[in-house]
Amino acid sequence: MENKKIVFLKGGKQYEYNIDTVIKLDDLRVFMYMDDDEVPDNNVIAVDEKGNLVWSIEDIISFKYPEAYVAMSKVNERVISIISYNGVRFSVDVFERIVVGKQITK
Repeated sequence: MENKKIVFLKGGKQYEYNIDTVIKLDDLRVFMYMDDDEVPDNNVIAVDEKGNLVWSIEDIISFKYPEAYVAMSKVNERVISIISYNGVRFSVDVFERIVVGKQITK
């Protein structure tokens, strides 16, 4: 089975990544994407049903340096759980665009 891909245009350059996880919440699709060789930074986005970018995870969670995310799951109809490469689990309300919980996992 061939991997599904997501393509971005940024600064006139095209980037293509493998889609790792998709969560559907009402009219939003939340994607976590990966690269074949590495986990890209800030690799969680939400798009509407037309494919327009609604938010990127760095709009909600800000670190001093970019962070990669390695796991994502649905908690309920508003909240997803994402785990950063450094072992922090965030619960994010995808509609309010806020962190509603944080836990160290390592």
